[in-house]
Amino acid sequence: MPFARGSAAANPAILAVRLATPHTRGLAAHAALEHVDGFRWGAAAAVRGRIPAASLAEIRGCAALGWISVEHERWVTQSVFDVLGPDGAEYFRWLVTRHLVHAPILRPMVERTTRLFGIDPGTFLRVAPMAWDVMFRDFCTTRLASRGVQHAVFELVDCAPEVFEYPRYVDSWCGVVASTFDLSHVQGRVDCERDPEARAVRFELRW
Repeated sequence: MPFARGSAAANPAILAVRLATPHTRGLAAHAALEHVDGFRWGAAAAVRGRIPAASLAEIRGCAALGWISVEHERWVTQSVFDVLGPDGAEYFRWLVTRHLVHAPILRPMVERTTRLFGIDPGTFLRVAPMAWDVMFRDFCTTRLASRGVQHAVFELVDCAPEVFEYPRYVDSWCGVVASTFDLSHVQGRVDCERDPEARAVRFELRW
């Protein structure tokens, strides 16, 4: 199924917003650095050692609810994959399931949605656009494009250039999307399609 093209061109306001520098919430970067030893013992020092000193200082100095620019935060995601290799996506999946979903900034909206709609991957994807806007700024617009009984499509549209310039972001988000299976206690599969020309990413989930 092709992506809709030209959405940003048709809306100059969206294009202007997407030219802003993407940022990540401080608590997300902090959690990625703090918990990596819990996923693989000894990895934290190796991850920190790959981050430039200036960027590590920016990250450490940012408040949990503050924002870290992609210039600095991208090193966290890249370094995790440099150290963990293919398990990097699994780490971000584990991080969401074990830690981030329980953060006070996210937990209320997740609990409210599951009370209303039950527990399955589609329910967590329903709340994902709100959660995304809490954790990320100016990377993209997110939407639950379709949802069936055991199938859903989650899309990132109007993506900033950095989404494709630093591809480990999308790799990490594959793990984030897959965490919906663990939160729902089901087995499932995520297929990811990147379309730089359309400035879009598509995650197709089946469970």
